[in-house]
Amino acid sequence: FRGEKHFPQGGRARLVVKHMLPQHLEVAELVSRFRDEARLGLMLRHSNIARVLEYWEIDGHHYMVMEEVDGHNLSTVIHSCRQNGLVIPQEVAAYFILGIASALAYMADARGENGESLELVHRDISPSNILVSREGVVRLIDFGVAKASQRETQTRAGYFVGKFAYMSPEQIRGDHVDIRSDLFALGAVAYELLAGDRPFQGSSEYETFNLVLSQEPVPLIEAHEGLHPLLGRIVARCLKKDPDQRYSHPIELVEALNLYFHGAVE
Repeated sequence: FRGEKHFPQGGRARLVVKHMLPQHLEVAELVSRFRDEARLGLMLRHSNIARVLEYWEIDGHHYMVMEEVDGHNLSTVIHSCRQNGLVIPQEVAAYFILGIASALAYMADARGENGESLELVHRDISPSNILVSREGVVRLIDFGVAKASQRETQTRAGYFVGKFAYMSPEQIRGDHVDIRSDLFALGAVAYELLAGDRPFQGSSEYETFNLVLSQEPVPLIEAHEGLHPLLGRIVARCLKKDPDQRYSHPIELVEALNLYFHGAVE
């Protein structure tokens, strides 16, 4: 729901209230996930992560109060461009990716109240979970399936969370995941922004995750005429099957993108 907060001294702020659906209140795991998402959101403070401002439990109902991001998600942006025959300029796509890479760099080093690492992995980086405001600010949302050391709930073995077209190979296999898994997903988003198509898209979920595990996407340089070679190499490194061949920390991706922008300006 959209809402407003009115301040005693005057003025108001536009907010979003996320309310857990009543039919899910009897499912303990879903309630714990919602509570975990709120707890994480209250801890995270970064300009590229949508802020959670308050969490309420009233008469057995659960509410999360968040800042409103007035704009669109990247899924809508990509779909609109496809429908209208438009291409997202590579500098704009790189700017979107830089914002989320900055959020991931913050997440990789985030610590809880006790000072211990949160070991945070979003696990659902996708265009629908990346918002762009009308002012051009990029924000990551929806930590409902995030992996963190300080959660009430942990994912059951054999239970998939996230979207197959953006999952890393290790996430699909059910192996241990760390922030490099999110880098793979961000690489898949970057590829789609630049090429207009997903790097891995089968006719079924089964075919899609097999493509992620065993196939290499068409090189971006072939899918995007005029692409800056450095940007193509950056995305290709994010999409390496072996996490050891990706960037070891998101700050390295941030630095590589800054080098791209420096070269693009010159």
